Amino acid sequence: MDDEVSDDEFIGYPCFEFNTALAPDRNDTRCVHCRKYLTVQCEYLEQFLEDDLDGG
Repeated sequence: MDDEVSDDEFIGYPCFEFNTALAPDRNDTRCVHCRKYLTVQCEYLEQFLEDDLDGG
């Protein structure tokens, strides 16, 4: 639950592609549920890493 609350700003990006390895009820457009999340395919990788480095 804490994981989902902390990622509220990363919802609904137009590049979202659901990670089909997850349960279907996780298809909520949160970036943490995207198949590209934290990969080199992610257009916003630097933004996620900056957020993590800032303690977010």
